[in-house]
Amino acid sequence: MSNLYDFKARSTSDTGGTRTTVVARNIKTTDGGGGGGMDDILRRLERVEKELSEKPSKSDLENSELKIKLELKDQTSELKEAIQNSIRDIPKEDKIKSIIDEKSKGLDLATNTYVREQVHKSNSALFKWIIGIAVSIALVFIRQLFS
Repeated sequence: MSNLYDFKARSTSDTGGTRTTVVARNIKTTDGGGGGGMDDILRRLERVEKELSEKPSKSDLENSELKIKLELKDQTSELKEAIQNSIRDIPKEDKIKSIIDEKSKGLDLATNTYVREQVHKSNSALFKWIIGIAVSIALVFIRQLFS
C-alpha cells in the first residue's frame, strides 16, 4: 500500500523575512507498493528547489542596484567633466570680436557711413527722376492742350 500526498506551500512572515512552510496531507491510499508516490513527491520538490535557486535573492538585487548606481554616478561625473572641458574651450566675447576684427581688416567691407551715403545718393537720384518725369508729363499734356 502506498500513500499519495498533496503538498501545499504556505508562506508566513517572520521579523527576519519570509519563511515557507510545506504542508502535506494524505489524499489517497493505493495498494501496489513500490513507493511510487514518494518518487513523485521528490520530483516535485526538486523542481520547486530548482525554480527557487534560479530566482535572484533580495541581496543579489540590492547588490545589482548598488552597482548600477555607482556606474551611473561614474558616468555622470565623466559627462560633467567632458561638458566643462568643452565649455572652457569656447572663446569669450572679446576674443571673438578680436578674431572678427583681424579677419575683416584685409577685406573691403562697407562701413555704416558709406552705406548711408550710398542710400542718400540713390534716394536723391530717384527723387530727381520722379520730378523730371512729372515735368515731362506736364509739358506733354500742356502741348496737347494748346495744339
